[in-house]
Amino acid sequence: MRKQFTVEEANALLPVLTTELEALRRIKREFAAVYTELTNRKRTMTEDDRRREDPFFELECRMDFLQVEAGTRMGNIDRQGAELKDIDLGLVDFPAVLEGTEVLLCWRLGEPEVAFYHGPEDGFRGRRPLG
Repeated sequence: MRKQFTVEEANALLPVLTTELEALRRIKREFAAVYTELTNRKRTMTEDDRRREDPFFELECRMDFLQVEAGTRMGNIDRQGAELKDIDLGLVDFPAVLEGTEVLLCWRLGEPEVAFYHGPEDGFRGRRPLG
């Protein structure tokens, strides 16, 4: 069974979620940079590179590590009961019940508190202010 949040419980998690989302954004940027470097290296590979045992090992290991780190951070969010919706936008939903109806409290990185909600099928575009 999913955890159901109150607005207060969701707001209490915002410092942790902010840390995790900022780290995920950094990881995503770094992964993209390493991927670009790896792609460029493969495209411009020299004869010396071909003689090396594995000229791409270090970059591929870095990408693997970043994937593990991202998975750990996403798992941290999931274990709290929150639902990560979008890393770039910093969107997180919190299952809740408002006036007897199942909804998702909706928060975006940078917002000072959870102040919106939407139906399970509505998504970010369908969010409405609380209260």
